[in-house]
Amino acid sequence: MSKFKYLWLFTLASVLYCFPFASLAQQVDRSGDALMVRSEGSAVTINQKTGRLDFKFGNGVTIDNAIAYVRELSSGYLATTDCQLHQVSTDTFSNAAGKGIRLTIRHSGNAARITLLQQLLIYTDHPYIFANLTAIKGDGTDEEMETREICALAVLPKEKALLVQPGAEPRLLDVPFDNDNWTHILERRWEPGKPAFNGITYEFSSVYDNNSFSGIVFGSLSHDFWKTGIAYHSGKTTGQVDSLSVTDGVATPDNSALRPEYGGNDGTHDHAVHGTAKGPSVHLVRDFPCCGRCPQNFY
Repeated sequence: MSKFKYLWLFTLASVLYCFPFASLAQQVDRSGDALMVRSEGSAVTINQKTGRLDFKFGNGVTIDNAIAYVRELSSGYLATTDCQLHQVSTDTFSNAAGKGIRLTIRHSGNAARITLLQQLLIYTDHPYIFANLTAIKGDGTDEEMETREICALAVLPKEKALLVQPGAEPRLLDVPFDNDNWTHILERRWEPGKPAFNGITYEFSSVYDNNSFSGIVFGSLSHDFWKTGIAYHSGKTTGQVDSLSVTDGVATPDNSALRPEYGGNDGTHDHAVHGTAKGPSVHLVRDFPCCGRCPQNFY
């Protein structure tokens, strides 16, 4: 079985002019181990030595040391940073959504003999980025792999990764999987003196400043096989998220001992684990993260 998903990042046009890149033209810059693709509203940098990604957006949102991973049934967890080789290439693309530069990173060299192929579509004149991940077993012809968990974008403490949302009143939006139980959307906030917050939001989420309504949106664009969950954990510093993973393969039961919005009935209502995708290669379906001003207009 082969499924495909994109993750997207988005920056609304109203704040593109705030970003310190003066030209609308896209640029590809190489410096040492780093390759950067930048446009009017975003810059994406890949460290070719570690395989980690940095994102910088025109409204000040940053993501440092992001990775991708797959959890294969037989060989276990494999992240892009677990691979020894990170081959990077760029080319141009044009599709129904627009045109721009495609950044392709081929992560290989590990005991599981799995190649993780990352692609990011960075648009010339649109404020979003599409990202996807394909896991390939061996040479992608004879051997099969099997997974029920694949993630195109992860911010994890062990990678020293961090998402930073500027502004005086940052918020994180926590969305239920469906509205069958009239479960409320949560607006999580950083409050001095109170413990860090965590949870799972489903299909999409946003981190934003409540004063300017400028921020970043994450979520899935298409839905066929996978259910998408976004697990998060706030940092101690206001506006920082020290753990966030946009994962396909989420399955959560209802728990009557918890409040509805905090695990009671906001999940997928499953009584079993998510099904597996199996084949020589396994893909995400279409996902996104998005960044810009007035993210509520996007919803």
